[in-house]
Amino acid sequence: IEQKRTTLDCQKALVMLFREWLCSNEVYYSFYHNVGWLVSESWKYKKEITPQTTSALIDQIFCDFMGKGALGGKLCGAGGGGFLLVLCEEGLQQDVIVSLKENLHLRFKFEKRGAEIVYAD
Repeated sequence: IEQKRTTLDCQKALVMLFREWLCSNEVYYSFYHNVGWLVSESWKYKKEITPQTTSALIDQIFCDFMGKGALGGKLCGAGGGGFLLVLCEEGLQQDVIVSLKENLHLRFKFEKRGAEIVYAD
């Protein structure tokens, strides 16, 4: 842990920054831009802690969707499976979907009841 202390402190700072944004009455540039940036930054720090969490292919896919206008993203899941979470503005979603055409696209919405089982159609 001590070898990764700086990176862990940066991750903690992201959480504190997000909390500050949520609790503030100030209007920021864009809530969605901020969340996209935070998600991408947390992914960057995760890769610094455990470089094996990514591959050249995953990094290329990430660059592809960011180049199509995505606001941020990260790899989620574990154990040889998982998915890429991509955040983008509604008007740019189709461009991002097309850039990831060889991959399964799963639409989702935020749920107030907490985690639920997700099924792909």
